[in-house]
Amino acid sequence: MILKGNAPLEDCKRIYSRGELKSILNRFEITEADIEKLRGYRDFIKKYSMSIAEDFIVYLKKEPSVGKIFDGLGGDAIKGIQERLKFYLEDMFEGRFDEGYVEKRLLVGMIHHERGINEEFYVSSYWKIFDVMGKYAASAFSSEDLVEFLRLTFRVILMDTTMTLRFYFCVKSRSVNYFKEMSEKDYLTRIYNRKKFEEILEKTICRADRYVKPMSLVMFDIDDFKRINDEFGHKAGDELLKEIADLVSENIRQCDYFVRWGGDEFIIILPETDINGAYRVGEKLRKMVENHRFSIGKGVTISVGVIEHQAGESCEDVFKRLDEVLYRSKNMGKNKTIIENEPLAG
Repeated sequence: MILKGNAPLEDCKRIYSRGELKSILNRFEITEADIEKLRGYRDFIKKYSMSIAEDFIVYLKKEPSVGKIFDGLGGDAIKGIQERLKFYLEDMFEGRFDEGYVEKRLLVGMIHHERGINEEFYVSSYWKIFDVMGKYAASAFSSEDLVEFLRLTFRVILMDTTMTLRFYFCVKSRSVNYFKEMSEKDYLTRIYNRKKFEEILEKTICRADRYVKPMSLVMFDIDDFKRINDEFGHKAGDELLKEIADLVSENIRQCDYFVRWGGDEFIIILPETDINGAYRVGEKLRKMVENHRFSIGKGVTISVGVIEHQAGESCEDVFKRLDEVLYRSKNMGKNKTIIENEPLAG
């Protein structure tokens, strides 16, 4: 089954839609000039972000409501938490207040809800970050510059806290396991990710073997995708990946599983479908992509490989055969749908 997009999750995201982002910045009195000033502090934050993170971890360990999270954690795990805090601080000072920023705030709100962190501590922890940051800023800036730094970071942290807390309550009020869903889906295309593919494939193979039903797989990748990225840029490349994912999602069955394997490679698991039916699916999608008008304004093609699961075959063997047939499809000139064991031209 394809996860087209969880409706409650989309409700949460619509709290801050693209058109509202600018008004949100205005509401917190953050101007374009302020954003440029914020970026001007990047050298400072890169120098002190790890120290700020380390001080903040010391504070967290002393808090009864969250200190238990650190029980039993080894040094590497705590270091990982510090690295994420460091990344959070450095990312804030990049000043990219766009849809990606909103998505990150949503994810943080979901994680805090999932882990049972209460909202009172959640708010106070943000201000502890501000407090620790101010301590390091006091030794780095003159009195005048310090006032300006604190004024700007206060507004940004207030906005950040408000947005994330609002998402926290949005998730909490709907009582939906968003974090689980996010962990199963590709961040860009919103279809299943590689980790979820392995779980689905194992279950689908077991079902096919138990009930003696056919099961096939289609794997495809975008022809010359690197050249597309080089010519149009990675942002255009990402948009193309999303457009292809949407196009394919709309043209396969609800019982099929659509996965982004990685990069520009995609896999479709087709339950109760033999090799002939799978070939028809692959060829239909190949022609559909070839004839579609994508936003880059240039023709796009895919190479497709098709196999049918063999009784008793392992997941590893299935994927090895699938990967090999896709490779053969590329070698036969691209923009082709190839079934396993089809002879190479010439």
